[in-house]
Amino acid sequence: RKTRRRKTKQKPEDRPPVHTADPAPGEREKAEAKAFEAQSFFEMGMFGDARAKLKEAVEADPTYDQGYNLIGVTYYARDRYEDALDWYKKALELNPANHDVYYNMACVFSILGDKEQAVNYLQIAVLNGYVDVASIQTDKDLKNLNGDPTFEKLKAGNL
Repeated sequence: RKTRRRKTKQKPEDRPPVHTADPAPGEREKAEAKAFEAQSFFEMGMFGDARAKLKEAVEADPTYDQGYNLIGVTYYARDRYEDALDWYKKALELNPANHDVYYNMACVFSILGDKEQAVNYLQIAVLNGYVDVASIQTDKDLKNLNGDPTFEKLKAGNL
């Protein structure tokens, strides 16, 4: 089955906000609490509700990179890959060492058929500490990378 790239017009609320100020004291805790609240919505498959809580989290702490990553995941879960990539990129601007974001981007590029980008981002994820080889071996989003020499090394736990 070939996956087609969906072209959707982005609404302003689908794009990551631009923030320049550091959060006030205690704002990280508020952001993490909102992200914790979002978890139950994730578990129920209510990605729009999870996204709303996560947007509250990044409003409370604009430097909360994991919040941006998880907002990307809510778009990813709804096959809105371009929106997901925008939020993942914002997370990387805030924390270029976040290996989860690189892994998520690898999955998106794999789904979109850009194997080269997918393998590159997967390598970066591993270089930044992503160690879940079992996920790399079994993730259905990465299955079309099978046979790529670099991907095969990563599946074997080698870089």
